[in-house]
Amino acid sequence: MATPTHAPGQASPKSAKPFFGNKPESTPPFFTPAPPSIQKQDAPDAPKKEKEDDVPISFGSMEVFCQLFDDLIINWPKRWQQSYQSAKKNGGTTLFDPKFGQELISKEIMSLWNIFYAIQLQAGSPYKDKVDFSKGLEMAEQLTGVSGTWINLASIALHMDMEKYLGEKIPVYAKRNLGVFLISGALLQSGLVGLNALMGSELNFTSLLGPATKKWTAPPTGFARPFVLDNIPDDRWRAPFYTPPKAFELKYSGTDEKAEEKKLSLGLGFNLASALGKYPTNEKDLPKYKGPEFFPYFQYSHSSPIEGKPEPKEQHKFLLGAYGGDKGLYGLLEGGGRFNGDQLLEGYGRAGFNMRNFGKLSQLNLSGEANYRPEAETPWRGRLNAGVNFNILDSNKYDFKFGAAGGYLLPGGGQPGAADFRTNLSFMHKYAAEGFPQPLKTGVDFTFNYGKQDPFSAQSPNMIGMQGRLTFFDMFKTGLEYYKINQTDDKLPSNDLRFFMAVDFAPALVKLTGK
Repeated sequence: MATPTHAPGQASPKSAKPFFGNKPESTPPFFTPAPPSIQKQDAPDAPKKEKEDDVPISFGSMEVFCQLFDDLIINWPKRWQQSYQSAKKNGGTTLFDPKFGQELISKEIMSLWNIFYAIQLQAGSPYKDKVDFSKGLEMAEQLTGVSGTWINLASIALHMDMEKYLGEKIPVYAKRNLGVFLISGALLQSGLVGLNALMGSELNFTSLLGPATKKWTAPPTGFARPFVLDNIPDDRWRAPFYTPPKAFELKYSGTDEKAEEKKLSLGLGFNLASALGKYPTNEKDLPKYKGPEFFPYFQYSHSSPIEGKPEPKEQHKFLLGAYGGDKGLYGLLEGGGRFNGDQLLEGYGRAGFNMRNFGKLSQLNLSGEANYRPEAETPWRGRLNAGVNFNILDSNKYDFKFGAAGGYLLPGGGQPGAADFRTNLSFMHKYAAEGFPQPLKTGVDFTFNYGKQDPFSAQSPNMIGMQGRLTFFDMFKTGLEYYKINQTDDKLPSNDLRFFMAVDFAPALVKLTGK
């Protein structure tokens, strides 16, 4: 990435504007405006961006690593030296550069909070050893609603927009040097796998490949079951066929000292529309996309016993399906099975219909499920499901969304039926305060889940999940999650409560620097 551009002459900082009332006597030192010359954007003389589709695919050479080294490392001291000199002349700090814009600065700040709460979750979770730092960070990201923690922290450290760099420059590098990227990526991934093995942890063969291939493997909007809460390290909250792949995954738990079984799991999907560049370039416009989609996917797992521990109840499990359509109308068909050797434990199938982005209706989901368990008192069970989400109001002052989803287990064979319910409400007031480049949002986002631990058994325990987030003027954020299952287990808790509070000064920083 090109080095920062600096305008000739000394830039004079702008005077700070008032928040909501009279102009303050002085600006706090931390928020002293940075001159407009300090940038994390490309220099004006940077070469014209080449369309990704026009870049030829070739094996490439090792020179690409020199290019990456120049972009990330060689120019890194210069970026910080220039920032330091500017801060020295004008006061303040450029740790969170206003040139990044409010949205990315906010992500950087909330990523620091994610690290803090990951440590808290690792130390204080009632699930104890099931929550290491990696799992704690994953839970913290879902709790705060801000993901991509490591990329955002890299943006702070390298003083450049890493999200932009990875989204624009790396794909071009990768196409020009595809062979080199694949070989080096495989070697680096092998090194990480070996390190995990030495540490006695689960082997993740796709910790690098998964994020790198997300554009082609992530499922489309409307594919997932709506409003499902499962941010908890407890398999009781996940039905066997209710978690299709979210990205390319390949894991092996045989080297994990705390594992109950040796489990090899593979998950893979292919997003054709994304791979062909059909999606809008602006990520904010992605939920409004209603063009062609085709997403086939596959999931498989194999379990084997560990010496001294009980035999796994399930040796093989698979799920395969496809989601596709066009013009806002889409269909889904999937099926799977669980086996103990050659013996079928459970068979599963689902067919569904999805509409999206028709006026105020942003999502409509209808589906039917069939389940077969040969050893059950009533082998065949069926379910009907429906979900709807409305974008009721989206104006300059208000943003109001409401959705609900439910399912009903059909009675049969003398067995009763059962209902489950999920809902989400999001309401935001946008306050256009003077001097702030973006409206300040104040509001609430709340999700509630109620259902059975086993969606095909009315006798299974009840489960409740809640998640709520409050935002005040985009600067004070707080939220909580609560999970409860009416089941006693010697090793697992019956409830889990966690919360967060965070101060996000991104709007104040951008406002005080006049950007």
